[in-house]
Amino acid sequence: MRICFFTSANSLQGGAELCMALIVKHLLEEGHDVHVVLPQRSELTAHYESMGAKIHVLYWQHLQRLSDPVHVLQYLFWLPIVTVRLARLLRRERIDLLHVNEILDFQGLAAARMAGVPAITHVRTILPMIPMRRVLARIALSLADRVVCVSHAVHRMALGGCSNPGIRVIYDGGPDANSFDPDKVSPVRVPEAGDGLVIGMVAKLVRAKGHLLLLDLACSLRDLGYDDLHYVIVGGPVTGHEHYAAEVRRQIEARGLGGRVHMLGRQRDVTGYLAGMDIVCHLPLWEDPFPGVPMEAAVMRKPVLSFISGGVPEELTHPTSARLVPIGDINALAEHARELIEDPKLCRRLGESARREVLSKFSMEEHFAQVDAVYREMV
Repeated sequence: MRICFFTSANSLQGGAELCMALIVKHLLEEGHDVHVVLPQRSELTAHYESMGAKIHVLYWQHLQRLSDPVHVLQYLFWLPIVTVRLARLLRRERIDLLHVNEILDFQGLAAARMAGVPAITHVRTILPMIPMRRVLARIALSLADRVVCVSHAVHRMALGGCSNPGIRVIYDGGPDANSFDPDKVSPVRVPEAGDGLVIGMVAKLVRAKGHLLLLDLACSLRDLGYDDLHYVIVGGPVTGHEHYAAEVRRQIEARGLGGRVHMLGRQRDVTGYLAGMDIVCHLPLWEDPFPGVPMEAAVMRKPVLSFISGGVPEELTHPTSARLVPIGDINALAEHARELIEDPKLCRRLGESARREVLSKFSMEEHFAQVDAVYREMV
């Protein structure tokens, strides 16, 4: 089967991109002819080429900032151009199926309609603006032959929970139990922490990931008398969001947390860094569709402190496998953090329970089997 993937991504520093890369790898191993359409040459180009996928670069302007009229006009200018170019590519390469990795790149669905090619789209986002959610839901349901939601939260919030035979809820595969094995991974610790307790988070440096709330938590715990803790942030800046990374660094100094909060930058392999954390926080400011970090931390037997956001409650159960609080509730977050700091046995119990839950509910094999089944339905 000739399968083409369409994505606006240009970095592997995101869960959606990593999940797509795993599907591409699986399909290549199964002997399919896989094409990947990218907006520019980047680290993703080399990554997919090394796998054996066929790469096509079609430039387009991805919509990122509705508040910038020039940016919006550029997006509208490129929208029909990339749609027509992609339709031509699909016909020229005799593609059997187009897979759009994220509904925000819906021009891929329009191109598939023009080319007469069946199309599937993943829905990996829950937009904060409800009217925009409804618009994207209508686009997905009208243009895609199949719509894959990465969690029931996505189906409920992004698609309004509508009943449609073309909709599937397919969880992304969970972390690999061998790679995320706390008995095999050597912890990576910041020297300044010594044997002290470390609270950390893994997230690229964009505002929606909530790094500033980790600083709020650090200040709250300092006010409660825990002034010997260390905090680590694993994640690098993202093109177009460099100002936010600088803001985080300024806030660390302004709040008197210099020497306590350590920004470790982007890391390709986060297993050692998770192993070096005593508590892992996941603090998104929006409804996170189906995040990978809480599951990775859980499989590493780490106690997870997270907001009740998107698909998180489908991954980990409060209070047996994690501590989940409403989005933005720093006081509740600090209370649970204090509970874990004071009770190492509770940390171990939570970590053990979290690992069992995630490994029993999610697997890459089941994920691939369900995706393959959808492909067979369509072709």
